[in-house]
Amino acid sequence: MALGLACSAAFLLLRPSPPARTVRVGIDHAPPYQVIGENGEIGGLTVEMVQEAARRHNIPIVWVHWEKSIDQAFNEGLVDLWPAGSITPERQQRLHITEPWLYNSYYIVSAKGRDKATAATLGPIGHTRQVKHASMVKDLFPNAATVVKSARTAVLQSVCTHEVIYGFLESRYLDSALLERPVGCESTDLEINLVPNLTRGLGMLATREFGSIADVLRSEINTLAADGSMARSLDRWSPLSTTETKALFALKDAEQRAAFLRWSTGLGVVFIAILLWLIRRARRAQRLSEQAHALATAAGERLFEERQRLRRMVEDLPAGAAFISGDQITVNRRVEEITGYDRSELATADAWFQRLYGDKADVIRVDWARYNNTAIYAYADGHARSASLATTLNPDKYQYGNRFYPTFASYNPAVCTN
Repeated sequence: MALGLACSAAFLLLRPSPPARTVRVGIDHAPPYQVIGENGEIGGLTVEMVQEAARRHNIPIVWVHWEKSIDQAFNEGLVDLWPAGSITPERQQRLHITEPWLYNSYYIVSAKGRDKATAATLGPIGHTRQVKHASMVKDLFPNAATVVKSARTAVLQSVCTHEVIYGFLESRYLDSALLERPVGCESTDLEINLVPNLTRGLGMLATREFGSIADVLRSEINTLAADGSMARSLDRWSPLSTTETKALFALKDAEQRAAFLRWSTGLGVVFIAILLWLIRRARRAQRLSEQAHALATAAGERLFEERQRLRRMVEDLPAGAAFISGDQITVNRRVEEITGYDRSELATADAWFQRLYGDKADVIRVDWARYNNTAIYAYADGHARSASLATTLNPDKYQYGNRFYPTFASYNPAVCTN
């Protein structure tokens, strides 16, 4: 439930807010995309698609009839959005343009029987006033004269009346115009040649303010194509069949899948490279760890062997030796022989003083505690003096002290008068 609420909240936050006013959508007479009847009624493929997409998202729109340049309509602030227009670098600098949703191929049309030998160099060649059309004609016929017409129908009529030798027109308009010939072209035999490798996508054009609205409408057109609404509209307005429409969107979907596959493959290669690098680092770290462990093990073994060697050396001393650490005392075998006690019976300071000094243990221990910061040695005559740890005493004397190895040659508690 929490996940559902979070998703709903995200949807409400991320979806574009409704426009502050009705969206003005430009339209010209460009069959089969936009068709304006004799009585001003509008229709066509793009009209139906935009109207339905806007209805589904409760976006209010109003159609603005404009027969001049699309760019001029935006420059003069007459429209907020245009359903389908060519994508050019100049427009991309000023307008928000969606991804293409229609694709156009182009034809060169001429009247049958005209002498076209010099057309490519002399012309004239007719085209609409669209900037993109003028650019494409210039690329195709760089040296030809051109005649600019206000509309596609006028371009075709100029071919039929022999005003121009060639006419440059989009395939979708020509498909419709050949079924319903414009005035002056009813009996003209035409030659039509497809311009190879010349296909242009048409995207929605919008001002920056209404860019998010254009994206919503464009996204909904994908849904209209998937649920069959676009195919039904095409059946009404274009000779292009439903099957071809599905094929076009299937091709687009395949292109998107291929792009996704390329990205996925690239990311996979990067991931594998990073993984191999991490594995290499891990193996190197493992080798270093094994080397360090081997060195530590060898050092530990050497230290253990050294300790064992020292322990055996102390254990085999001919003199008695004791190591004092805090309250713990460790003695060698010679101390056991001298005192007659097992080393476990002399393992603590309490046991040491009690067993070796008997009823004098308390007195001796107090005296020992008084001098525990230096090496103090007691002699049979009752005198005491300090000595370094390296001092060797006569074997018939008894010594005691803190944190050093006292030596014993013989033991006689009676001579310890301190």
